[in-house]
Amino acid sequence: MATVRPGQDIEHLLTPSDHEAMRAAVDAAARGDARAAYEHEVEGLLVEGTVRPARLQELISLGEHGAGWPFARWTVDQAYRWMLLERDPRTDAAVRMVLDALHLEHVEALLDDPVALKEYGTMVAACDWVVQQIAVFDFGGLGDFLEVRAEPGLLGRADLVNEWRNAPMGAYAGRGTRGSALVLEDLATGDEIEVLNLGALAERDSDAFLLGRLVPISDPPYLMFESRPLEIDAETASDVVMLTRDSVDEGLGWLDALAMARLGGRLDRGFSCEERTLYLTDLTVMGSRKDGRYGDSPRVRDLRAQGYPAAVANAVGVIEVCLVGVSVDASVAGRAAPHLRAAFAVPGAHEAALKECTGSQWMSAWSTLAAAVDGQARERCVQLGELCRDAA
Repeated sequence: MATVRPGQDIEHLLTPSDHEAMRAAVDAAARGDARAAYEHEVEGLLVEGTVRPARLQELISLGEHGAGWPFARWTVDQAYRWMLLERDPRTDAAVRMVLDALHLEHVEALLDDPVALKEYGTMVAACDWVVQQIAVFDFGGLGDFLEVRAEPGLLGRADLVNEWRNAPMGAYAGRGTRGSALVLEDLATGDEIEVLNLGALAERDSDAFLLGRLVPISDPPYLMFESRPLEIDAETASDVVMLTRDSVDEGLGWLDALAMARLGGRLDRGFSCEERTLYLTDLTVMGSRKDGRYGDSPRVRDLRAQGYPAAVANAVGVIEVCLVGVSVDASVAGRAAPHLRAAFAVPGAHEAALKECTGSQWMSAWSTLAAAVDGQARERCVQLGELCRDAA
């Protein structure tokens, strides 16, 4: 594991075996083989803070019959990584556009320090959500990856990913939850829409304004954000609608709206460099820590003392908080659902819940949570509820 400055060149740290492992991981990913990709990734040099191994473990845990949309999210990330590794000029163009639009004052402060300026540009390429959005979607990187690099194994597993390539950027406002869906208002049309509730409004107000791309999936409610959307203010959301509708610059009116918001002081520098999420959730890693998922509560300490790994103990702690929450107030199920889904995604957490969370007192709570999630998470809630009934 290497600890480096943000944006620091790590080429001098890479050995021939590291390069070989990276190439093997990229090839396995393009085949859709998450297990092989993971094994090769951890063979090579890992930079501190990377979420790639954890994302691959999620995909492995889904197996062959789990939902396909996490693999579609993986495909989008692969497309951007492919562009970076191939030194695609579109990535440089995207970085320059974003530096000019959203980071200009910091760039100007670094003009006399070429090393620092290069590292800052590299950091923006690596972490700025807007750069990846422009390169992969607006500049066509995803479509090229699907046609040139992705293999049948990946394409067959990535749910409807071919229909994601032309997904437009849009502005939305939160309007609560309904069952397992997040309810939004499309600010361009005024229509109410339902999307998969993965936590886009976690750590945000329930009526927050969001910037993101909605993409189709095969599972109800048949729409989701392709990645965790950005939070913006009301004026910027209105500008996104207006400038996107009127844009003649390759559909990048939304970037102009963000630039105006930065210039007006409504958005801070770095607002688009949010910490990345895993594929099965839109909860950020640091946000999860703030919510207690990685806390050192007495219950988590007790679970660890019983021999559970730290990640599993934390996940069970989150599951129990969800159970307590909906037992007190069933209306919080919609906000608890993304946390429950993320906890179930931790390898070993479901098995631990079978032992720790099946007391008769939780039977009703599991029923409430089952109605707020879907797919494998719902199946697990139903199973755990049945065990609670058996224990009654």
